[in-house]
Amino acid sequence: TTTTSGTGSGTTGTGSGNTGGTGTSASGTKKATATSTTSNPDGSTTVTYSDGSTTTTSADGNTVSTTVKNADNTSTTTTITKDPETGTSTTTSTTTRTTTTSGTGSGTTGTGSGNTGGTGTSASGTKKATATSTTSNPDGSTTVTYSDGSTTTTSADGNTVSTTVKNADNTSTTTTITKDPETGTSTTTSTTTTTTTSGTGSGSTGNTGNTGNTGTTPTIGTPAPGTSTTTTNSDGTTVTTNPDGSITKTDTDGSSTTTNVDGSTTTTSPDGTVSKEALDGSTTTTHPDGTTAVTTSNPDGSTTTVTTKPDGTISTTTTDFDGTSTTVSKDNNGTTTIVSTTLEGVTTTTTKTEDGSVTITTTNPDGSGTTRSTGSDGSTSVTTTNADGSSITKTIDVDGTTSITTTNVDGSSNTTATNPDGTTEVTNTNADGSSITTKTNTDGSTTVCTTTAPGSVTAEATITSGAAGLSETTENGISSKSIPATSSNAKPSESHTSSSDDSSNAANDSTDVVTTASPASDVPKATTPVSGSESSSSSDLDSQESGELDPVVPEDPNAPFVPTESKPFRFTPVVSCKFTVDDEVLLVMYNGTNITGNVAGDRFHWGSQKIVTFLEAPGASLWIVGYNNRPKSCSTGGLSIVCTSLNEHSKFQKLTSNSYNWKAKGYDSDPGLEFLEEEADIPAAWSSPCTSTASYTLSGVEPQPRRIWAATENRYAVFHIAV
Repeated sequence: TTTTSGTGSGTTGTGSGNTGGTGTSASGTKKATATSTTSNPDGSTTVTYSDGSTTTTSADGNTVSTTVKNADNTSTTTTITKDPETGTSTTTSTTTRTTTTSGTGSGTTGTGSGNTGGTGTSASGTKKATATSTTSNPDGSTTVTYSDGSTTTTSADGNTVSTTVKNADNTSTTTTITKDPETGTSTTTSTTTTTTTSGTGSGSTGNTGNTGNTGTTPTIGTPAPGTSTTTTNSDGTTVTTNPDGSITKTDTDGSSTTTNVDGSTTTTSPDGTVSKEALDGSTTTTHPDGTTAVTTSNPDGSTTTVTTKPDGTISTTTTDFDGTSTTVSKDNNGTTTIVSTTLEGVTTTTTKTEDGSVTITTTNPDGSGTTRSTGSDGSTSVTTTNADGSSITKTIDVDGTTSITTTNVDGSSNTTATNPDGTTEVTNTNADGSSITTKTNTDGSTTVCTTTAPGSVTAEATITSGAAGLSETTENGISSKSIPATSSNAKPSESHTSSSDDSSNAANDSTDVVTTASPASDVPKATTPVSGSESSSSSDLDSQESGELDPVVPEDPNAPFVPTESKPFRFTPVVSCKFTVDDEVLLVMYNGTNITGNVAGDRFHWGSQKIVTFLEAPGASLWIVGYNNRPKSCSTGGLSIVCTSLNEHSKFQKLTSNSYNWKAKGYDSDPGLEFLEEEADIPAAWSSPCTSTASYTLSGVEPQPRRIWAATENRYAVFHIAV
């Protein structure tokens, strides 16, 4: 409601002036009338009013600009722009200086002394102006104009209502109430502008009465201290004004965000995690288990997070602006852990225990990585894991024992251990858990232990030069006993198994055949499970002979065994090759399987001895792809390799690099697996390798094997041999 005081004035004349009448209060303000409407070249329309103000509406109805003249010789332009996509409106206001022309007319001076006009008496009338016209606007909104010049505009969706009134002090007040259709809450804004029109006619006579005061616009009250109000929106969310003045919005999932009186915010997750963001940008997060994390922003753009766990463990994480981070933590046991992440996603974790042991793990985005461990006792272990899950581990114990374990994707593995006393052990474990362990003793004898799955039946044979026997081994109620070779009719050694529950099952679950040989005897020995009683006569043994693996046993037990013909072996021997390439090993394949991940040693440094171990498959191909970083590879590069096998009759036994067993082909770039397509044409299309004169050596091997390369001297070479 706007209250206007009286405006009567005394008249100067020759007689006594009349007393000014009492002004009548009325609500609202007088609106100037439109005097002209102009269509502009850009499609917009400009309406000019009697008070000199103008209103320009754009062709699409989304922009409305109103210009009024103020009493201080300035002009104010207010522009309201509506976004057609979002429906939101933006209001801008600009004030410029204008030139005011004073009136040229002069008032007539009375010859007598006029009485002073009386002061108008203010009345608190609340008369409401009546609507005079209704206009439909291009944007779908509707404007109602009242008799006092005020207007009310309602948007097409009914969510926005703007009322403009002219005040007695030459100002205009626009009050806009906007309702959020989603939350149901309303926002009220009020803007007051000044409109002044300078006079162009003759001056008026007499004094003007005082103008009544403008009524006060009501404001939405706040809850009384100690109380709160909650509004539930149509989508199920709630907005609560708390007694302390803070406002909390709660979502349907139970999460909430509170805007505090000081401007900070507090967010609570459905699981009870509370995060408070202070005005300085720091964030304090408290988890349900009592863990707290405080994150602060540093001047260089990085952030630091200090996390404290209930057990007292404190970790500090620094995250740089580029996303890289480093975390340092220490627990109550004295263990320090440092985790760093690069921009490429490589994570390095360093763990130091109180006893001095250190473990460093590097993990790449594809899952591959390396773990290096140094124990407090001085032992070391290095594990390289490939992206496919296969891995190779080299361990050196404090007593000097060295072991290399290759683990394949299917769960099978191979472990080669070298003990300080000179003995070696090679264990091949299949995916089903069955395994074969071959131990070479210092006296030249060989011990083979075979474990089958799922019966966990173990057979063990120790082979000496000229004689063999099985030692008794018992596991899961199954017994294996040795039968010495005391007769020319007996095999070197045979295993008899029995079980108190079912002797036939024990025989079926036991290992099929274990074959090995003593380096001195140079002949295969075999152990074959036989069902039946614990003891058997020579004739019983003869009846078990298959004729497939039975060698001729000479009368002299010390004489070497000489097979009458080549016999196939059921036990697949293990092949181990030591090799290097000057300069890099790119690929190793055997029997159609990529075993590059099984290579122990640094493949990218010629000075590092490489070792690869695999199970022999007769007639299978071995492929090695190498790279030399210098030209004239037959004098600057080379492949050097020496292989051994547990089977003394294997062609891999003492196989070395040479120019007559191997074939090689050169490439100008990395051939990848291209060479496999040419496998059938190798005898015709590939040539024997050249003998390289390079000066490098194969570390740890004497005498040195021949160095070979592709005769075409390309920097890339593929070497092949079928054994």
